[in-house]
Amino acid sequence: MSRKREKIQWKNQFVNLVAIVIGVYLGFAITSFQQHRAERQLANRYLASLRSDLEKDRETIGRDVQQLQALVKKGSRLVREPSILTLPQDSIQYYFTALTTQTTFQPNSHTYLAMVNDGSIAGMIDLDVSKSLSTLYNGSYEEIKVLDQIAIRNFQDHIIDRMIRDGGFNREYISSASFRALVDIVRDINQQKEQAYQTAASQIDSLLTHHLNPRQ
Repeated sequence: MSRKREKIQWKNQFVNLVAIVIGVYLGFAITSFQQHRAERQLANRYLASLRSDLEKDRETIGRDVQQLQALVKKGSRLVREPSILTLPQDSIQYYFTALTTQTTFQPNSHTYLAMVNDGSIAGMIDLDVSKSLSTLYNGSYEEIKVLDQIAIRNFQDHIIDRMIRDGGFNREYISSASFRALVDIVRDINQQKEQAYQTAASQIDSLLTHHLNPRQ
């Protein structure tokens, strides 16, 4: 009778042990699932914010490209049309916006920088997406930034300086080779900026279409 009781108690203990093991395993599984779900929700919020940033950048780039194209055309008119000297002063001022108008691109990079600084989020982003984002933010956007700085420095050193110290852009100077050279430089910078903008726009379109599409 005593042996039978001991056998029954052993079985009960084994059943209890199995129940504890299963309970612990389920507890870990549930915790892991909840943590993973919370991480994915956080990552999805970052990606949604990133998509919003890129959509805003795409709109800005579209407007800037249109402006740059218009400035390049005005610059061409300044150096290729001999009749420019016979135009009324207000018309000349209109074409002079090719020299005096600046486009300065300020990308929405807060979300991207937050993702880079948050290792847990960065680790959940697909490798191809991470590479594409790095190419855009650290490559194309930086190229636009450098061109912006070159344009602003050229504007300060050659255009503003002439307006202040050298008597401005009178008709004699407009007909000179120095003026044509200055217009060519500004036009070349704007063309380079347009190309850089177009490259960035293509990369944004690819990210929005293939990697950050909310329907996927």
